[in-house]
Amino acid sequence: HSTLVEALGMLTYFADPYSSWQRGSNENRNGMLRRYLPKGGSITPDMADELQAIVNEINNRPMRLLGYRTPAEAYQQELLNLPHQPQCCTSI
Repeated sequence: HSTLVEALGMLTYFADPYSSWQRGSNENRNGMLRRYLPKGGSITPDMADELQAIVNEINNRPMRLLGYRTPAEAYQQELLNLPHQPQCCTSI
């Protein structure tokens, strides 16, 4: 964790255990997932296409917290804002 923080210069936050009110957006997204995958259900390898469809739908739903951008749009914008750093772990 500390390596990631130092390498990317990003801020992090850890919520207190059993304090769901400290992570409202996370709990909201968990609720969305439960619409598709009820608690206690099984996730199996043959559900890969269905799971990808769920991920795509959730990541392309606008959020007020993100200025009504989708999580996918916000993620792409954040990638553009990262300082350029050479790739250290790729093979040629």
